[in-house]
Amino acid sequence: MDIDNEQQHQAKRLRSSEPDLKVVLGNGDDAATIWCHSPSLASKSKYVDAMLSTPMKEKEARTTTFPDITPGIWHGMIKFLDSPIAARKMNARDALKMAVYYDKYDFEEGRALCDHLLVEYLESVVRMEEDHSIDINLVVNAVVVAHEANLVGAQGKGLHYVVRKITDSRSVPYGRTMFTEEHMKKLVPFLSKANLSRFGLLGRALHKNWDIDQPAFPQMFVSDATKMYEESLLHQCISHIQLSGTMCNADGVFIKPPTELMHRCYEYASDRTFDRGNGIMHFLIKQVKHVDNDDNESCNWAIVARHSSINIGELKTVEEVTCWVAPYSTNMHLPPRNGWKSSNPLARGNPTLKYILKDKL
Repeated sequence: MDIDNEQQHQAKRLRSSEPDLKVVLGNGDDAATIWCHSPSLASKSKYVDAMLSTPMKEKEARTTTFPDITPGIWHGMIKFLDSPIAARKMNARDALKMAVYYDKYDFEEGRALCDHLLVEYLESVVRMEEDHSIDINLVVNAVVVAHEANLVGAQGKGLHYVVRKITDSRSVPYGRTMFTEEHMKKLVPFLSKANLSRFGLLGRALHKNWDIDQPAFPQMFVSDATKMYEESLLHQCISHIQLSGTMCNADGVFIKPPTELMHRCYEYASDRTFDRGNGIMHFLIKQVKHVDNDDNESCNWAIVARHSSINIGELKTVEEVTCWVAPYSTNMHLPPRNGWKSSNPLARGNPTLKYILKDKL
């Protein structure tokens, strides 16, 4: 007799026989009891099979208990395993409800079914971004359940998607800013298990020296993502900087680098150059490293004169002289409008910056 016929024959025998295994779902006053055929349930669950195959108390009483499974969840679990038609209609939300129980009680086929469904779902998320139909709560929960239920395929897909998004500070809305603090709290165990923290991969990608496992990480991540987006938007709104009050050739227009993809601009260059006979000179507003008397290093905004010596049409040497510095501007991502201090005897003016905004983005 072939396998298919044997299974059909066994199914007929089960339908004609009385259920012999008492299954208790839930606990306490909310507990519910149903009866199942022990051979059928043992074939689905290695947990039940082991219980019935060893001299356990449950075997003698022909009773097994699932205290954390409700009747509704149980009927869904069995339905998707017994009916191919039901299994084809199973979706990601169904998998989220049942995957952990399939894994905990070793329903091998159920676990594989949930893994397959969540892999398909996570593969489709990128396409959902195009028409803005993505549900980020469902995505995060899918990744978390894949981790909790040991769904190997879905874990791989989820790791690829989440890491790509949380390290993407340029894409809006589908980048770092799409995650809330609650999302990050849920994702921390998954990211920690993936060893991103140990290898420093996530920290390097975020340009931070963060430990994923520290309690403040979710809040720090969301705060930084929001701040970076706001800074990016601000930089995009700036057309140029107007410098005045230097009492020298430094006065004029300063523009940022030609790329609009920079989220933090650390240098603005004058739109003019000056011929100095043996080379050219132009002015910059940039961040310059500073070491204090206690050997502490920081970067402050400064107005700098850059002199490039020329030898037969080629740049030979470049020398920079700091003319003015903005004290305590280390944490500023834009140079301050005033408060500049002279750091060179020839720098006698009182610089003032004016930000000129674009008419529209």
